[in-house]
Amino acid sequence: MAIVCSNAGEVGSTDAPKERTITYLNKEYTVPAKVTRIATASMESMEDAAVLGVKPVGAITIAGKLPEYVAKELEDAKSIGEKMQPTMKHFLA
Repeated sequence: MAIVCSNAGEVGSTDAPKERTITYLNKEYTVPAKVTRIATASMESMEDAAVLGVKPVGAITIAGKLPEYVAKELEDAKSIGEKMQPTMKHFLA
């Protein structure tokens, strides 16, 4: 699972769509068209981010640390909680 955020106050072209719809596992999600921040909330999304060179602002941790095999690629990500109990409070602030 990845969590996306955008800067709603950003000035841009009025012709560009502000949102887009993504279908995942037969369910549709509406997300901002331009993503400016992303957090990884699963091991799979952390691995995907590391392989794709995506730098998430937040990631789950295990015993308070990023998994060693992706730690270098995700070193600037802040913890969004433990693998078994990620929390969304970091995004609501």
